Amino acid sequence: MRIALLLLAAACCVSPPTALAGDAWLAAVRYDQAENAVYLDTTGPTPPAVEIVGGAGISLALEGLRVRPSPYSLAPADGVIETITASEEKTQHGWRVLFEITTAAAFPYEIETRSLGEDASQIYVQLKEVDVERTKPDTSGKVAVLTRPTADAPPVAYLEYHTLVAIIGREQGYYMVRLPDDRIGWVPEKNVRLEDETEYEPADVGDVGELRADVIASGKKYLGKPYVWGGTGPDGFDCSGLMQTIFAENGIGIPRGAKDQYKEARKIKRDELWPGDLIFFETYAKGVSHVGIWVGDGKFLHAESSDAGVTITPISIPYWDNRYYGAATYFDD
Repeated sequence: MRIALLLLAAACCVSPPTALAGDAWLAAVRYDQAENAVYLDTTGPTPPAVEIVGGAGISLALEGLRVRPSPYSLAPADGVIETITASEEKTQHGWRVLFEITTAAAFPYEIETRSLGEDASQIYVQLKEVDVERTKPDTSGKVAVLTRPTADAPPVAYLEYHTLVAIIGREQGYYMVRLPDDRIGWVPEKNVRLEDETEYEPADVGDVGELRADVIASGKKYLGKPYVWGGTGPDGFDCSGLMQTIFAENGIGIPRGAKDQYKEARKIKRDELWPGDLIFFETYAKGVSHVGIWVGDGKFLHAESSDAGVTITPISIPYWDNRYYGAATYFDD
């Protein structure tokens, strides 16, 4: 259900990549204030080539890489880093990402590239000689739209009061909203006024059997946890690690990777999905590359490979609907 709303008071999504074989992706961007460092998690075992280019702050060209959405942005606005943005462009030889960190002063910095194993790599950008007092962003007259439904999540953007957006979900006292530029974020319910009187009803598991209900409950307790490449919890997960943990907590052993989880499960049709079944997608690689758990009411729970973390997403969002691969179950009912 889509409901228009107005944001009223100040508070306090990298979308997954398109499925094109051979592409490497900027999968997550993380800012560590304690280290004055930005982590860029990328797919593939080899970090992309990094070229320093002209521009304000720290401007980098990352060859052979893509990002969604483009442009992607965060707004720390903490007196050290003002904004972090990434956009992709087509070149004669493929794709590259233009990545920019706008800083409050001309800090010296170091760049390190790292291989993290067979499926992941990383670019580490650390500011040096940061001797300024960290400040809070000016939120006067603005609303913080967050990357996850938690108060400590970094902001996607700051919107002026009374900005009209659309509700596409609700969890843990937060509305998931789509911004005018199609980015997705979370806003506390207290900062929202519905335009009409239609009440948004969250998904209800209903009478689906005790074990299926327990599986869904296990997944929901991790809502808001961050996406961590290779993570199996409890403080962070990747997509298949979350599924393995949820099922293990309920006495069901399933494989580690998304491809193997699909291979070993009993295949079902999309219209046969029942809460607790698994739904699979083709995202950054050919074949199965992402997995979530069906919670009913047209939604699935998953660890999104972005700052959204563990979240519940409507399948009606075009990105996911267009990349549906298949459905399977580990239940015998």
